[in-house]
Amino acid sequence: MRWIIRHAVFALCFSLGSTAWYILAQKKSIPAPPVQTVEETPVNQISAQTDSESPEDMIGQSIKFGPIEPMTGYANMKTVTLRESADALSPVVAKLKPGDYESVEILGATSDFLHVKFAANAGSADDATTREQDYEGWTTWDSVVLDLSAIVLDAETGAVVSRVPLREGVASINYSPDGKRAIFYSGNNGIRQAAYEVRTSDYTLTRSLTSPDTEYMGTLFYGPANGDLYVTVYASESSYPSNGKVSLVQTGEDGAQNIPVELKTSLSNIAISPDGLTGFIARSEPGSNELTVEVVELENLKIRNTFTLSGESLPSDSGSFVLNRDGSELYLRLSESTGTISVINTRTGQHVRELLDSATGGWSYFSLAGDPLLLRVWEGNEDEMHSSPHLYWLGKSGRVAVEGGITAAVEAGGKRYAVNANGTRLFKLDANNHIQERLMIMRPELRKGATVGTDLSVFGLSASPDGKRIIMFVGIEHGC
Repeated sequence: MRWIIRHAVFALCFSLGSTAWYILAQKKSIPAPPVQTVEETPVNQISAQTDSESPEDMIGQSIKFGPIEPMTGYANMKTVTLRESADALSPVVAKLKPGDYESVEILGATSDFLHVKFAANAGSADDATTREQDYEGWTTWDSVVLDLSAIVLDAETGAVVSRVPLREGVASINYSPDGKRAIFYSGNNGIRQAAYEVRTSDYTLTRSLTSPDTEYMGTLFYGPANGDLYVTVYASESSYPSNGKVSLVQTGEDGAQNIPVELKTSLSNIAISPDGLTGFIARSEPGSNELTVEVVELENLKIRNTFTLSGESLPSDSGSFVLNRDGSELYLRLSESTGTISVINTRTGQHVRELLDSATGGWSYFSLAGDPLLLRVWEGNEDEMHSSPHLYWLGKSGRVAVEGGITAAVEAGGKRYAVNANGTRLFKLDANNHIQERLMIMRPELRKGATVGTDLSVFGLSASPDGKRIIMFVGIEHGC
């Protein structure tokens, strides 16, 4: 059921500092003990490799850069025109009449054009024309719609700067220290085997990072000191990293040599603060009432400090965290019965404050946009799949209903932005999260007569480190 993926995406994007959603479990807490300060320990010394382990036993050795991995799209027009190159004046290769919702292979992209391939077919009941051969060429973004793509917006004007084709579920992004590169990936606890790197001058895809069938990639981040890409990797036999061995590998620029950095086998993926400088590793033993959080300085891969959170039932890994931009504060619900969300100082492990919230018996998710949280709630017996959530800002005064239209929000360059559900409006917010300005987002794929484009909706929101670009993830919300 693909609708599940959308909710997974919201739970995976916390490392963006954007629409990171956390399922608020019903728990009763015990006060957290004081922080445990430790000497800085290299991550690769947390659990030394035993004599019985051989290099062949270590996962992640086959992770490498390569050409852009193909993606899937769907015909969005009754007639699709293919051209020789990404130019509106280039010669026409073919004019095709695809079937409704016909699958298309995406081979590459520019900000205005998609490089696509229509496979040969035998015709179909929906009046698609018969094609005896494959057809490959360039077409406009409104002609083909992807399962998921990233629309890059100018934060000041709302203008579309670029578009990035992505695979379904690839809705997280991290930036290199110099801001010149970015990597799109599946997020913490992801179950994907491909990630996509872009140059941020124009957000054009440059290469893919792939893993073999036997391994999955989780969190990806650039080292603050060297700019190399680090990847958490785990065996594909486990549906989630916490169920199997997890390793952290360093991938060089040439993509030929991966330097393994061993982590403890029980650790799940590492959560990265939005500024890219700090990592958070959470782990708990089965049946334990304690969650241990290790804070890692990514510049030297050393553990800065460790603290423990206690409760009757706690999140099992770092994928349940929401972090502020510099990673100094961590947000999570420790107890459903008290109706509060706790804010934890990640240097001391102490509670900084509590955000009052009326506890519910339904599902709740929250994301961070400044200090107030954006809370999405399904009350009582409401069904997440068939009903829309109630949205609130959650701050010192408790819940405050959001203004109409807002579905996702992000803080960028000290300012706050939001978008509506189908991604046609960018809202500029004031300090109290009221809409100051409404900007139209040009969405040609929603044109009259579109066969698929009207099914698109917003899956997440992020921002570039300099706050000049808003990254809006849009995709098709499939039903069962």
